[in-house]
Amino acid sequence: MHIFISRLMTKKETFMQHDQVSSTVNTLLSEQVQAVLATSAETGPMMHLMAYAYSDDLRHIYLASKASTRKVENLLRHAQCSLLWDNRSGHIQDHIDGYTCLAECQAKLVDDVDSHVIKHQLLKRNATLTDLLTMNDCCIFSLTVRQYNLTLGYKQTFSWCPSEAD
Repeated sequence: MHIFISRLMTKKETFMQHDQVSSTVNTLLSEQVQAVLATSAETGPMMHLMAYAYSDDLRHIYLASKASTRKVENLLRHAQCSLLWDNRSGHIQDHIDGYTCLAECQAKLVDDVDSHVIKHQLLKRNATLTDLLTMNDCCIFSLTVRQYNLTLGYKQTFSWCPSEAD
């Protein structure tokens, strides 16, 4: 288990933190409808607002886009990417109660065989994707999450690798 916290903890506390971090990540992903996807272009980083779905074990995030977009071009050229979620309310209390979650990912274009199940998951979370998902030039990506980095306020930072959750 990889959990990095700004102070030393006992094994029991670490296990409790693991559960808390994964639970917080799960809650945030279930409450939000969009994430910010960061990709790499030849000219530098690019940001894209994306609807998404995710696997129950939080190991995979699923995205869809038209093939002709810059984000698809970037993901095919540079598979490393990241996703960002937050719970900002726009109030000063966000400095204390706000949190962000960054997922470090590796993107893979999904073949037609697997895309049916993922399209269903995407539609279940966001029915407005119907037109996009029925287009012939729709690309489906599965992003394998290497690590989640959760920051609470300005004081606490946690890292969690879902692949090591078993």
